[in-house]
Amino acid sequence: PAQLRAVETLLRRAEAHFGGLQDMEWCLSKDRLYLLQSRPITTLEERGEAIVWDNSNIVESYSGVTSPLTFSFARYVYGHVYIGFCRLMGVSRRRIAANHNRFFHMLGSVRGHVYYHLVNWYRLLALFPGFKMNRGFMEQMMGVKTPLPEAIVAEIVGPKPDLWTRSIDGLDFARTLAGLVWHEVRLPRTMRDFYARLDEALAGDIAALGLDGLARAYRKLEERLLSHWDAPLINDFLCMIAFGLSRKQMEKYGGEAGLRYHAD
Repeated sequence: PAQLRAVETLLRRAEAHFGGLQDMEWCLSKDRLYLLQSRPITTLEERGEAIVWDNSNIVESYSGVTSPLTFSFARYVYGHVYIGFCRLMGVSRRRIAANHNRFFHMLGSVRGHVYYHLVNWYRLLALFPGFKMNRGFMEQMMGVKTPLPEAIVAEIVGPKPDLWTRSIDGLDFARTLAGLVWHEVRLPRTMRDFYARLDEALAGDIAALGLDGLARAYRKLEERLLSHWDAPLINDFLCMIAFGLSRKQMEKYGGEAGLRYHAD
């Protein structure tokens, strides 16, 4: 800690001396700190859109410090799984492609801890019709205590839609709702198929495999599961909607006491 504070002090002195942010090289020799090189950082661009980190929910899965390998895998999996979910829910390939980068930045690593990139979650949820209702359900399900500022949400949603846009959105919402009902009706079959793929992918003893065999086994897992993660996602989405609707009913009939009872 003392060495870190010394480096920070030296960096701030260099910034003050040269009048700007510095790319600084330094070393320690016999507990003495030396400045080797300092030059201005010229590649910084103006900050773009706001970034809001939130770990209200994901901290249950990734508590403590998470290694870079685990984080990179988690971010990769989240991207592929939610692209598959959007396809499942009828989001057009054009809209998915336009948001490709956001799918692979749903998570962030901040000082070794995994967080949701909340703005990207909102933007991806906005791909679904009925965003206003879904947004509230998502916040409740994820345990977000402080929702995004309305100015950011307004920028995501865009200007107030005209009658034609609202009509198209209404048709999309009806189609998505029908799709949800269909997925719920056939959920038992979807779950059976999912468990069959899971059992097949995990079959065999990987302890005796060499590196090539392990690589093949991993690709097999990806092929069988990652692109077909349907049952857990449908369950999650249905649970999110049911959670939000039941909460609204408890608030309607029980007020604050109903909300506390719902949380308990």
